[in-house]
Amino acid sequence: MIGGETMRTWLVGLRGNQSQDKLAKKIGVAQSTYAAIETGNRNPSVETAKKIASVMGFDWTRFFDEVVPVDQGKDGA
Repeated sequence: MIGGETMRTWLVGLRGNQSQDKLAKKIGVAQSTYAAIETGNRNPSVETAKKIASVMGFDWTRFFDEVVPVDQGKDGA
């Protein structure tokens, strides 16, 4: 699970009508690997994140952004 979010819905949205298999081939990974990344069951390596981001047109660091709980960091408030 990534930052409390299981499914990477943003990644599904970017993939659009393209199949996981077709996209995985463009990236150079198995369809099962891509599916596990998309569903949040697996984190991509930096290399794979860069490949996915390059093919899909977004910043690869998005995979590693942390979701910070709303109440965290408010000095006890």
